Amino acid sequence: MKKIATYTDTQRKEVLYFAINQSNVAKPFVLGGYTNDPNLPPIAQTGGARSFGLSELDSAVGPGGLSWRDFLSKIGCCWGIPIIEKAEQKQSTHYAFETFIKRALIP
Repeated sequence: MKKIATYTDTQRKEVLYFAINQSNVAKPFVLGGYTNDPNLPPIAQTGGARSFGLSELDSAVGPGGLSWRDFLSKIGCCWGIPIIEKAEQKQSTHYAFETFIKRALIP
């Protein structure tokens, strides 16, 4: 899994992220988050993530119940929205992988 964008909310002591899991072609897009509150035990800092594929765009939500578009906008990755939308139009997860690799310089 390669993180594309990360956002730290210091007020809420949480980290939100968008990642690509190239090994899961059916659901490669990952919206996740975890807390970085040092006052919590490690088990409470684990967080969670939701994965989605191109066929699930209309119903995909991230942590906090945000739509995937709102989630990407919140973490400063609004540039990724048209990439995913175009991949849906083309029905090509491969297109999304290639474009994110070029844009985000994923190794």
